[in-house]
Amino acid sequence: MCMQSQKQAFEDSSAHFLREWLPRLATATSINGLHTNLSAALRQFRHNPHYHLIWLDLAETQPEIPLELMLSSNQQEQLEQGAILTITTADATQWTMLPLLHITLRGWLALPEATQNDQLLLPLALQTAASMCTITNNQQLVAELRELTQFNLISQRLNSSLELGPLIEAVYRGIQQMFGPQNLFVSLYDPESQLFQVAAHFYADGRSTTPNSQWTVAHGLTGVIIRRNEPIITDRYLETCAQYHVTPLFIDDDIPPLFWAGVPLRFGERVLGTLVIYTLEPEVRYNADTLRKLEMLAHRAADNFEQARLYERTTRQARQLELLNELGRTITSTLDFEAVPSLIMGRVQELLNVEEGSLLLLDEATNELVFRYSLSPVGQQLLGNRIPSNVGIAGLVLRTGESLIANRAGDHPAFYTGIDMLVGHETRDLLCVPLLGAGGVKGVIEILNHRNGLPFTAADRALLEAVADQAVIAIENSNLYTQTDQALTRRISELDQRNKQFQEIVQIGNALKAASNLGSVLPALAEAVQSATGFNQVTISLVQTTPGHKAIIKRVVSAGIDRQIFEAQASITIEPERVEALLKPQYRRGESTYYIDHRRNGDARLWPDPSNGVDVPELRTGMWHPNDSLFAVLRSTSGDLLGLLTVYAPKNGLQPTTDQIQMLEIFATQLAVALENNRLYERQRQTVEGLTALSALGMAINSTFSNAQSIWQFTVGGMVDWTGALGAGVLLSDPNDPTTLQPIVGLGIEHTPDEAIIQFAHKVLERDKPLLLGDRSKLPSVLRDLGGQALVMLPLLATHQTLGVIYLWYPETLPNREAQDLLSLFVGQAAVAVETRRLAEEVSNGRDRLASILASTEEGIILLSADLRVVEVNAAAQTMIGSNEVAELLGEPVDLLLTHWCAQWNKSEEAWSELTLAIYKVSRGRLAEARGQLELGGLRSQWLEWTTLPVQSAANQSPHPIIIVLRDITTEIEAENLRHDLTYMMIHDLRGPLSSVMTSLDMLAKKMVGDLSEGQDKIVKIALRSSARLLDMVNLLMDISKLEAGQMPITPITVAVDDVVRSVMQNYEPLLNERKVHVALNIAENTPKASVDIQTLERVVQNLLDNAIKFSPALSTITISANKVQANQLPSDHPTGQWILLGVRDAGPGIPAQYRERVFEKFAQVKQTGIKGTGLGLTYCRLAVETHGGRIWVANDDGPGALFLLTIPIA
Repeated sequence: MCMQSQKQAFEDSSAHFLREWLPRLATATSINGLHTNLSAALRQFRHNPHYHLIWLDLAETQPEIPLELMLSSNQQEQLEQGAILTITTADATQWTMLPLLHITLRGWLALPEATQNDQLLLPLALQTAASMCTITNNQQLVAELRELTQFNLISQRLNSSLELGPLIEAVYRGIQQMFGPQNLFVSLYDPESQLFQVAAHFYADGRSTTPNSQWTVAHGLTGVIIRRNEPIITDRYLETCAQYHVTPLFIDDDIPPLFWAGVPLRFGERVLGTLVIYTLEPEVRYNADTLRKLEMLAHRAADNFEQARLYERTTRQARQLELLNELGRTITSTLDFEAVPSLIMGRVQELLNVEEGSLLLLDEATNELVFRYSLSPVGQQLLGNRIPSNVGIAGLVLRTGESLIANRAGDHPAFYTGIDMLVGHETRDLLCVPLLGAGGVKGVIEILNHRNGLPFTAADRALLEAVADQAVIAIENSNLYTQTDQALTRRISELDQRNKQFQEIVQIGNALKAASNLGSVLPALAEAVQSATGFNQVTISLVQTTPGHKAIIKRVVSAGIDRQIFEAQASITIEPERVEALLKPQYRRGESTYYIDHRRNGDARLWPDPSNGVDVPELRTGMWHPNDSLFAVLRSTSGDLLGLLTVYAPKNGLQPTTDQIQMLEIFATQLAVALENNRLYERQRQTVEGLTALSALGMAINSTFSNAQSIWQFTVGGMVDWTGALGAGVLLSDPNDPTTLQPIVGLGIEHTPDEAIIQFAHKVLERDKPLLLGDRSKLPSVLRDLGGQALVMLPLLATHQTLGVIYLWYPETLPNREAQDLLSLFVGQAAVAVETRRLAEEVSNGRDRLASILASTEEGIILLSADLRVVEVNAAAQTMIGSNEVAELLGEPVDLLLTHWCAQWNKSEEAWSELTLAIYKVSRGRLAEARGQLELGGLRSQWLEWTTLPVQSAANQSPHPIIIVLRDITTEIEAENLRHDLTYMMIHDLRGPLSSVMTSLDMLAKKMVGDLSEGQDKIVKIALRSSARLLDMVNLLMDISKLEAGQMPITPITVAVDDVVRSVMQNYEPLLNERKVHVALNIAENTPKASVDIQTLERVVQNLLDNAIKFSPALSTITISANKVQANQLPSDHPTGQWILLGVRDAGPGIPAQYRERVFEKFAQVKQTGIKGTGLGLTYCRLAVETHGGRIWVANDDGPGALFLLTIPIA
């Protein structure tokens, strides 16, 4: 079906094409006009405007048929009979031959690149034949046809090649056909260099040359043609040149031509060059027709010339790219520096076809350019020669780093003639580019004189720059290889020496790791540092703590220092702050190494030794001064200062090298790790001892002591014994007055806490953080008097509160950090143990009170744990369950209890499914509470109401423990059923008599039994209205009863809320006008339709509107709104789904909060309003809305009046 549609569309377009073009061909009045229309038509239909017209009547004017037909005798016969054929010519082109029929066969329309659709052009061929017959009756038109045929033949030849030579030869043959023997030259113009060059020169006798001639626009008339973009014809060549102020240009031995005609070769807006014919024969004449034909030929040839130039350029660029890639692969594959220049320059000559070229490299030591390679034997005389970097064009390029084209180089101010004079070579044009490397210009490449005589162009520069980029990479790679090879040799020797040093370092490291006594390994370490770093003297200094808890740095081990001198040095100590002050950026030489150069840093000293002040004669630069210091700082992983590793007196007498500093840092790292490990070992040992004591304390607290006093006494005693405290005390907060602290326990020297201790205790309680005082002057006076030097006060942090504080005082310094942490653990364990015992007592008392409450209540109580296991079931619950075996289910899952309950009353478990689901949802927090009823059965049906509530905890855990409250509501259910039955019976019994009364009253009102007086008529009407209201009330009660019993028929249909509201409003217009109350509708435009029982919804809206009118004062406004509701606008217990929210707001006094739920109950009324009603309308609304699945409620907002909201389902 699709193919047929495409075929039909093509045929329609073909018919439209013929309707457009046949009239144009029929109205052609000249051969050129016919040719223009026919070419345009073929371009539109075939996308190919070319054709050949074979016209038999002009055979004598066609010296040759352009189509070399390869016809069989059968094909020849078919052609003569006017058949449509596809034939192949000698160049393998397929042609469609359409007959030109007009009365008889006139010829053929030959279309190249035949297609199947060509036969649809037969009407075009027939109209062409008819137009040709008309046109050829005019001899002038015959001449035009001959001319057109000639140009078609020339175009055919031009289209047969993409090379410039054959194209110019085709132009020459065409000129010979049109004008006879003529001299022809074609010049091409280069806008960049503004030079002409002869592309080809043909003589009248058939000879041809391609002279290497160039000239500017100031020479000859070709420049005038380019500038003016118009043809020139002249028989006075010299006078015309003078007229245009140009120098005559002689092509043939300075002989001026007798006639000269030239036209521009235009391609679009660009002029590619000129096409010139000239003659030296006096009998040959040129005229305007000559110029016209020459312009037509140039116009047709320009497109082909441009294609040929693009083809030649593309071919040349492809070859250049191939050579560049080959060059890149070649020079990057060799690391021989001597071979690189010859590889580069060989490709330069092949790429750019130049006479000479040189590669010069910069000698950075002398800042001279050195000839490293030259292309020709003449240039090789220069190899090794040097030229200063400020001489010549090469020097200029070296200095600027930018390429330079110097055509007519002798005119350039920087050109240096000395080189040409030295080698006997003439430099016409020069191109020089820099070799740009990572560190700057490495040299230059320069090339001289194109072999074809053309100047250098930007394209030549770009090509040579690409070669230079490849060259500099190869040169740098070869240089890098040479340098790397030399460096590797040196490095191997250095590594051998370093390997020996590292072996010694490893041995020392292993010794440090294995040593149990670090002091025994330090002398060997100092000697290893002395040997590996090349220094004569080494000292190791460590941070120590005095009895007064003050940190100092002391020299402990040396190597290469006299023993007596070192003993004197070891007596001198410095403070860590002195070292930290010296660690300035200007002294830093490595990660942890610092060098204090006495000559640069003046009086800076590490150690205040007397020997460091010795005056020494001035030393030369780079020498070590006796007062210099080189040291590595030893730090822990946390950044604490551990000590120093210092070296003196280098063996070579020189300032330290990078290798020496690196070696010193390696030893320093090893020593720092060993020192930190040793310190950690000591701390771990103390920690283990403390944890052992803590474990013993915990076991004793949990197994031995039964009261808080004993726990505090034992805990404080353990803390004093373990940390060596002088004494300790416990202060507890008064539960009734937290600001009062009571001393409970005291150990050590007997004392009474003074006001200072109490104040410190309050600070600790406020922050819940320990207090550490190491300054004796800040201690409370009572503790100072008892010999205290330091104080630790810790808060008693239990699980739920802080009980008080424990304080300890010490004779010297504070315990270390690890001991402080363990003290906090001691205190915390004791506080939790005391709190746990107190809570256990409270729980025990609470359980007793709970058991008493559960036993005395009439409601059944079932307690469930968070994992829904039975915790407690009181006696009332056991009675309601009907079993004395419930006690056996304590601790079991609640499912077992419910199953047992079902079995007691012979009920299926489905009867308890609602209760089971409620337990799960309340436990998980999905419902705040849940209520329901159970019918147990029996001789007299027993009903229970159950309520499921979560037991909230301080942690607000989820799932929650659950309490289930059971209440016997059998009496209430029976009373409700009785009331319902009585109501239903009364309603049924009232409807019959009431209907009879209304019928009778209606007959009286309509005077069917006789006329009534005015008073009687008034009384009858009042009775009739009252009876109608009473009947409405009875019907409403009936409907409410049906809705409650689920017997009210509901038929949902799709309806617009707007339509329902407006329908109800129409019925209330008289009452609204009477009460002077206005109703404003605010129903959103995008409110969707609802799926409701329309009569039921109308009654709901009617009841709400009736109430709103009743409670709204005169001149007030009632607002009715409706819109699609979002989930977050609904109450949390609202059913899911899509809903419309309908609202009715009156202008009355509003509904108090305590009545907003009750107003929906039967017969309920708000007493404060003073307005009476039946109390049934809102009950009906609630039941009707809930029957549709929605909800109705009074909004809790601050707006005027009361706002009733209800939801109805979206259709």
